[in-house]
Amino acid sequence: MAFGDANALERAACLCEEGHFAEACNLLRPVAEVDPASVDAWLLLARAELAAGRFEQALESAEHVQALVPERVVPVLVASVSLFKLKEMDAAVERARDAARLSPEGCFALCWLARLLVATDSVAEAKFVAGQAVEVAPEAPEAHLTLGVVAAASGERETAKACFRTVLALDPANSSAQHELARLRLRRKFNDPASLAEAAAGFARAAQTSAESTRSQRSLEHVLTTFITKTAYLLFIDAWFVGRITAASTSSTARLLPLALLTIPGYYASRFLRRLTPVARQNLLWLLSNHRTLLASAAFEGLAVVCILLAALSSSAHGGLAAAAGLGAFAAYVLTHATFERTSRAVAGKPQGPAIRSALIWAIAGVLALFAIILVIAAATHHEPNAVIGAVILAAMAAALSRVAIRRRRVHI
Repeated sequence: MAFGDANALERAACLCEEGHFAEACNLLRPVAEVDPASVDAWLLLARAELAAGRFEQALESAEHVQALVPERVVPVLVASVSLFKLKEMDAAVERARDAARLSPEGCFALCWLARLLVATDSVAEAKFVAGQAVEVAPEAPEAHLTLGVVAAASGERETAKACFRTVLALDPANSSAQHELARLRLRRKFNDPASLAEAAAGFARAAQTSAESTRSQRSLEHVLTTFITKTAYLLFIDAWFVGRITAASTSSTARLLPLALLTIPGYYASRFLRRLTPVARQNLLWLLSNHRTLLASAAFEGLAVVCILLAALSSSAHGGLAAAAGLGAFAAYVLTHATFERTSRAVAGKPQGPAIRSALIWAIAGVLALFAIILVIAAATHHEPNAVIGAVILAAMAAALSRVAIRRRRVHI
């Protein structure tokens, strides 16, 4: 190899370390083509192309290296990962088996094969292969992490938790183990606010441990959005009961019952917030301050609570105030649900669907404005000051939604 080629390889390796994989590919391709027998150039090119997302080119380069040095395991692994990214699962598994045969003492090859077997629903074989990886490298965090992933896929929660805790004992800064533990907590009791808070804390730790852990940040955002959505749903049910109860009876006991029902969403929210770690709580505040839709939803939930309280104290406009509370909670739920669906798809790695349409936002704003007018009429007819407060709240909700719709239109224009 000429001195210039060696210098190009060194510069390309530095570019890969800095994360500039596309530039490294452009630098390496001419060097590799000039010297087809250069194993180092073609192997570095294959790895750079894989990291750059050029999976077809990475597969071709890896196969070229395999033809030169059939006993090397790295090009086989690069080929297997490339095939996996290209959705050719059977071929990817076969290449992973080849890598495991070439390197029976290699922990990474066994771990990759086990993960592919899980992805293809061959959990029993994956468990055996992951066990081999642990036997080969008992001090390697990746081996225990893989065994934990396989155990979680087969429903062995306690085994999976033990494996992830072993990983953290070996490597306390391992964000993948933190992430997987949080996923286990989330699967346990999705509707339990305490479990939801514990999962949020785990994802927050994982995201804090690794700045590149975008999947943990997405999962954390999904958990926090889930909390806001469920709170809005509980408030909507509470408002419905307020309307039904106050319509059926005007006694003081009937009017106090909505306050008791309000403790259900209150308990749900307080239990979640109390169990949040400071880091997760900061993420919740950041999420609300940086996502106007979620901030509007949280504000609507607060206003719905105010309307429920006013309905319990009102003597004549309780029905309208209960309807106002229900509309506010419903608006909060609709706004948050679009974000909930987006974060769900992001966590699952699915393509994003359409966001909430501006027409629906305008429709909800119109209904809120209509009920505000009805409450004003009720206030004038029955001399009910609480109805005026409810009307102001609904008008504020309608104005906020209209502003959201107008801002969207300006962005699209």
